[in-house]
Parts: sequence; C-alpha cells; structure tokens
Amino acid sequence: MSDRFVVLGLATARARWFAAFGQWAHAGSLPVDFVKCVSVEQLRVRLRSGRLHSAALIDGSVPALDRDLIESVHGAGATVIVVDAATRHPHWTALGADHTLADGFGPSEITDALRTHAAMVPTGEWDAPRCDHTDTAPAHAPLVVLCGPGGTGVSTLAIAFAQQWAAERSRPPGEVLLADLCLRAEQAMLHDAGDVGPGIQELVDQCRTANIDRDQARSHAYAVPERGYALLLGLRQPEAWSALRPRAIGAALASLQTAFSAVVCDCDADLEGQAQGGSVDVEERNALARSAVTRADAVFVVGAPGLKGTYSLARVIAAVADAGAAPARVVPVFNRASRSPRARARLNAALAALLPDSVRHDLAPAVFIPERDVEMCLHDRTKVPAALGDPLVGAFRAVDADAAQAVVGHQPQARRLRAGELRGWSTEVTA
Repeated sequence: MSDRFVVLGLATARARWFAAFGQWAHAGSLPVDFVKCVSVEQLRVRLRSGRLHSAALIDGSVPALDRDLIESVHGAGATVIVVDAATRHPHWTALGADHTLADGFGPSEITDALRTHAAMVPTGEWDAPRCDHTDTAPAHAPLVVLCGPGGTGVSTLAIAFAQQWAAERSRPPGEVLLADLCLRAEQAMLHDAGDVGPGIQELVDQCRTANIDRDQARSHAYAVPERGYALLLGLRQPEAWSALRPRAIGAALASLQTAFSAVVCDCDADLEGQAQGGSVDVEERNALARSAVTRADAVFVVGAPGLKGTYSLARVIAAVADAGAAPARVVPVFNRASRSPRARARLNAALAALLPDSVRHDLAPAVFIPERDVEMCLHDRTKVPAALGDPLVGAFRAVDADAAQAVVGHQPQARRLRAGELRGWSTEVTA
C-alpha cells in the first residue's frame, strides 16, 4: 500500500464540498484517506489519538474554528486548510491557517494544496510528523507582571508601578496600560470604575477569531488621567474564565503590547498547569496569569515581611519559575518592609534558604518597599506616593539591562519535556 494523505474533515451539515471530497477520496480519485468528524470534540479526540494526520480540512462557517483549534491541529503535527469564501481567505491565514480554498474547489486544487502544505503518511508509521508553525508576530512594548499571595498589596503596587512608569520619560497620557488579569478582579473597585465593560473578556473574545489593530485594542481600555495611565478592566465574574481560550489570551496580550508603550499586569499567584497537576481544566483556569508570566519581561513577586510572608513569597517565586519565567527576570518584593538594614538582610537570608538552588542563584535582587498610607489616595483616586513605584521601575531597568547583556552570550538551555510531547524523531518520520 502506497503512502497517502490522511485528512480530517469538519464542516456544517449543508457544506456541499464536504460530501464531494468524501466521494473523491472513497472512489480513489485522490491519494487521500478521509476521516469525517461530526463535531469539534471528535476532531480533537482524533488529533490526540496518536495516529498520523496530514491535514485538517475545516469549513470556515464552523463556529468553533478559531486560534485555539488551529493551534491544536498544528500541535498534533498536521496542517490546517480552511474552505471558505475567497473574500475571507486573508482572515484565516492571519489566524494561523496554512492554506485556504474557495467553496467549490476541484480535485486538482485540493491535491495541489495537500502536496504543497501537508506531508504524506508513511505506511505503518504511528508517530506524528514534525511541522514547524511559528507564533504571531512578536510584540515590542515591555510587559511587566505583579503577583503574590493575597493581602500583600499586589494591586496597590501595580497601580504605583503604572503611575510611575507613565511619569517616566514624559510619556503621553494613556500610553501605559494597567491590565487586571486576576480571576477575582478588583482594579475596577480600586478605581471606582462606573462601567463594568468593555474589559479583558471582550478583548479576548474579539481576538479569538480576528487580528485586531491598535485602535481596536485601545478601545477596550479607559483613561485614568489622574495617574496618567489607561486601565483594562478584569473579569466581571470569576467563573468567566471558562469562556477565555488560551490561544486567544496570548493574541490579546500581543495586541496590547502593540497598542501601548508599556503594559503592567495585576495577576494571580496560582500558576498550576497540566505539567504540575495533570489537569487541563486547571491550566485553562489559570491561563490569564500563565500567559502573562511566560511572556513577561519581568515578574515582581510581592510578599510581606515576617515568617508567614517570607514562606509564601518563596513558594510563589518557585511557582513562577516552574511556570516558565527565567529566574533572572523574577524580582522578589517585600512590601511594608522595615528600613533597618539588619532586618532586610535577615529577610534576604531567610528567602534564600527557602528557595531551590536552581532559582536562588539567578534570582534578581530583592526590592524593599516602605510602609505608606494609600487608603485616601485610593478612595479619592489621586496619585499614590512615588516612593511605592520608583523602586519597582528602577528594578525593572536593572533586570532589562541585565537581560540585554545576557543575549550576547546566550546558550540554548535544556528544558523538561512533558510526557508524550516528543512523539518521534523527524529523521525517523522522513526516512
């Protein structure tokens, strides 16, 4: 038996091309094994089955066709071909599809598309072929994450960081964005926001099936002129995380980095993913924080001084590093810390003793924020003291400068693979 293309198909019930393609495949007119899928769930199961697939042929009218579905196909080693009206072809390729065909295509057109973009499946092979699919274009604006155990002042320091960053370099008002990415979002309350939307939910939903421009991204935030930055409201209900797809979250963050000159994210400290707990649902629940941490230029982990505060700070720092952040970009922050050099030295020593060696040696120096009464500033929505944000901005400059110097002598680093991630050597597949 000769090598053939193994193609998964997903379309609506009235798609005429779907039946025609099946007839060509079953009649032997095409070198194709066609596997029809009646739902997106069945398509995902087929992709996870371990069988080789050359491509997924998907109708453009399928509601579930978005960035995440395209990424799922790519992750299984297959290419994506979308069948839709010719006017929407650029739309699908911009979202990551490998090729598009107009409804009513013929056998020669689909054969040419498969030979150009997909690989035939060798008889008897099981491991998936390797396909290299790049992510969306890299964004340019720096992104900073602040997270930490509850009650340590993370949200307040995020406000102070955004305010101080907006004041730096005399940026125009609104060029720095403060994004609330917590499941239990509270920045709307701290800013006395009269509206509940638009916010992160609407932005992610818009990015699910489209690439948005700068003006569209900025329209989801509103200005905080008293402090010089813009605010992106968070989730209205914690349960709304289930409507946010991971791939769309990444596209939303990239659009914010394109639309603003700097992005400050207020995030949760829960970063558990499938690699840690084995649950895909938990990873998707934490997708907002995980997506921000993995693409951040610096992560400030805020903790409180004292026995419990130092222990919790070390635990979150280890979780941030385990989620994929480079330890050199992780900055410990002791909020409401004593001014005594001896007390600060004890905190540094205690934190170092609690951290694993792989994190401790490369960790950025700790930042100590003095006690400041900000209750009336938040109540009146006026500027918070500059003493809160200035040390954080200075620490970010140092981290960014060190990272720029490290790029020159960068060597590829080994990383831990998840079970099943390495499904076969490319030389074995192409042999």
